[in-house]
Amino acid sequence: MDAHGAKERDQCRTEPLQHAGAAATAVPRRTRSWCLPFPAATSLQPDLGRNMRSREISTLTWRVTGGAALALALVSCGGGGGGSATGPGTAAGVAGGADGQAVAMSQVTAQIEKSLAAAGSEAAAAAVLPAAPEFPTASAKPLRSTNGNLLANGTFESGLAGWMDWGNAQAIDGTGASGSWRALRVGTAAGGAGLDVIGGIVPGARYRLTGQVKVSNPADAVYLGINILDQWGNTIAQQAVPISTTSWSLATVEGETPANAAKAVVFVWKNAGSGHGYVDDLVLTPVNATSAPVAGGGNLVSNNGFESALANWTNWGNASAVTGQSSSGSYSVRVGSGAGGLGHDIATIVGGKTYSLTGRVKVTDASEVGYLGVSFFDAQGNKVLEQNVPFSSTSYSAARLDLAAPWSASRAMVYVWKNAGGGFAYVDDVGLAPVDGAAAPAPAPAPAPAPAPAAPAPDIGLIPVKSWPGTLLQVGRDNDAYWVEDGVWGPWGLTRGTFTGIGGTTYEQYTGVSPQIGANGEVAFRLAWKWPSCCSEIKSFPSIISGAKPGYYNTWTKPGGHDVRLLDGSYSQKYPSGATPGTFFPLQLPIASLKTTANYRHVSAPTGRGHLAYDIFLQNTPTQVNGFGIGVTHEIIIPLDYWGGYGEHGTRNPGWYDHDVTIDGRLFHVYAGKDWDGALRATWGGGWKFIVFEPSKPIPPGTQLDLAKFINYISTRRDVYGTPWANGNEYAVGVELGVEPQEGVGDIQVTNYRVWR
Repeated sequence: MDAHGAKERDQCRTEPLQHAGAAATAVPRRTRSWCLPFPAATSLQPDLGRNMRSREISTLTWRVTGGAALALALVSCGGGGGGSATGPGTAAGVAGGADGQAVAMSQVTAQIEKSLAAAGSEAAAAAVLPAAPEFPTASAKPLRSTNGNLLANGTFESGLAGWMDWGNAQAIDGTGASGSWRALRVGTAAGGAGLDVIGGIVPGARYRLTGQVKVSNPADAVYLGINILDQWGNTIAQQAVPISTTSWSLATVEGETPANAAKAVVFVWKNAGSGHGYVDDLVLTPVNATSAPVAGGGNLVSNNGFESALANWTNWGNASAVTGQSSSGSYSVRVGSGAGGLGHDIATIVGGKTYSLTGRVKVTDASEVGYLGVSFFDAQGNKVLEQNVPFSSTSYSAARLDLAAPWSASRAMVYVWKNAGGGFAYVDDVGLAPVDGAAAPAPAPAPAPAPAPAAPAPDIGLIPVKSWPGTLLQVGRDNDAYWVEDGVWGPWGLTRGTFTGIGGTTYEQYTGVSPQIGANGEVAFRLAWKWPSCCSEIKSFPSIISGAKPGYYNTWTKPGGHDVRLLDGSYSQKYPSGATPGTFFPLQLPIASLKTTANYRHVSAPTGRGHLAYDIFLQNTPTQVNGFGIGVTHEIIIPLDYWGGYGEHGTRNPGWYDHDVTIDGRLFHVYAGKDWDGALRATWGGGWKFIVFEPSKPIPPGTQLDLAKFINYISTRRDVYGTPWANGNEYAVGVELGVEPQEGVGDIQVTNYRVWR
């Protein structure tokens, strides 16, 4: 989110667009949290990043097995509104497993925007995969399925009849798996194919997808998956299995469809690489299974139906056992209407085993979201994994989450949580039981209550804006000032001028500040933009800066090469320059407190795709230098709002998804720019670690956040090799809040903005 095009150009110039709507193409773009190159080998690293507008929906549960090191990519995602500059798409959190190991995740927290109705379910299906400029429609009507298989032409003996070719897909003779003549080949460039499920699917039913899969190069991976759509063609869930073996291996995806499921599309996808992916003998059949809560002797949750009130449970606030709302028996647990929940400790967990978390769940108001989840802890009490099932159905529905306990896990905690709102969440018949002799997830620390939003700032009217390239607009008090930056850094192939539409080659961008300063130094500013789709994904990051932005030191009066315009219209003559006047940055970790609030509003409804987010850099030195990237160790992103599905959970790179965490009562999905082997190394951008705290839903305007909790938290995490994400002695050198527009038109005004200790 910086304004340094050279650095971004280096990191993004060769990364392919990652959606399987059609053949992906390599374009210069900012790839941050939704794309990265993935060597395949034995780790799950699908390069499926993209973004789409979402809301919380019911759960979908799956188990994935396969012949190689597999991982499950479960998403709930948006269609036409999300993705790269060349197409929408999604991906989700991932859990990896060894050969034959069942792996599953069941957190569906995003829903596709209803923007693909005209394109049909085929395009909707393509939207959740690595994408490209356009989504082709099916070349022919589906064939009839046979022998209970819901897929017609799953053996490709009829070529690609019934399949949608998303690019670089062919039915090749003499390559079949089980004695058949043909198989589907994808590659070497990115591409894939999709097939509608005959006659749709049944909500709440369980299905199993199997297929023979292999690659010609073990450095590549091919993905077999299924997209679940509602009656309007919105993609509500996705699951994919990556395979990287060079001999035919059986891949299996099994799961229960959400209550609003109506259609499905089976897909094959491979990212660009040196080899091909092969798929054959695809079969999708109903499974006579149920997602009813686990009961009986295998259940590790005592008092799972709350018939003994809250015995064996720890009340974290606003939780009580009630009658008249049970799914079975006489009692259920109710949480609300304030933020709260409860947890149940599981004393003994077997690392590496697979467990199934189940329950009956509902809310009283469809705008509310409850969470049934489980956390893993190691012997030292460190949380090593957390997953949950968000639910918003107003009638009881089955929630299920199958997942493997990390090898280091020794304890687990099952929990129920709901943020503050006007309604209640009800949960009954909770179960946690080993699957095929496996064991359960780990204990979660009690979430803290959500903070009350700050009081809205008085209306100051609409702030005037104009084009200020190369100029920082200073606002605030002389001893506590901020800079508002134009932030155009990568408009490759575009020129500033009169915007002619997203298909044009000219853009407009404007900034402005208000002279009104609040009693505590609060400031107000406005950012407006009009960006076409061409010719890279992210072109600018207009923002407000507090602190010593990396690389902005200058011995003269121009921090980062920019003029600094004061509120009276004059220009700062201060030198050396580089940090905002009166700043208290840098702050060395651990940081006691770093508060912020921003009362934002959209002056007009944004079009296209983008998000409003905090951007925080850490350095290994307190010294600000000239030249971006020197000394930078970490970049931390905390989005507040997003539109067009940009950057939401379930749409980001699944290989980067690491875990969930609750901070100040809000659920965040944590992504980290990991390498192919799961290690978090300082290889992002100019050479630092990249971490995103993606909120489960937009954070309301005026909410006060303590950024210190996010910054300090990363030093408590370790990667797969036990290496800390941060040493804990780095320096936070500043905070930015800005807009990352991908395309479209937008106008945001922020009042009551402040960063303080």
